[in-house]
Amino acid sequence: MKLCKYLYAGEEEFIQVIDGFNTKVRDQKIHERSWSAKDILSHIVGWEVEFVKYFDAFHLNSDVNDEYDIDKFNKNFVDSRKHIDREEIVDKLKSVQQG
Repeated sequence: MKLCKYLYAGEEEFIQVIDGFNTKVRDQKIHERSWSAKDILSHIVGWEVEFVKYFDAFHLNSDVNDEYDIDKFNKNFVDSRKHIDREEIVDKLKSVQQG
């Protein structure tokens, strides 16, 4: 659980950094072919959600899908949340952390 504590602390610090940006900067892509700060936060949430599902399945001795197309997963998860505002993304992250 110590690892989770450090992970969550790092996520909280990252959220605070993003919150220091105005909305325009937060939603602006860093480069034409890259993500915005909000997209990066969404990416973190996506992997945390996926990790929890994977860990739960592993813990229950269920079949675990370890065949990921990581690039496809990243793109699909971030793209599916482009319409969601930052507050909803942070709420999702906190709900995953709280179990």
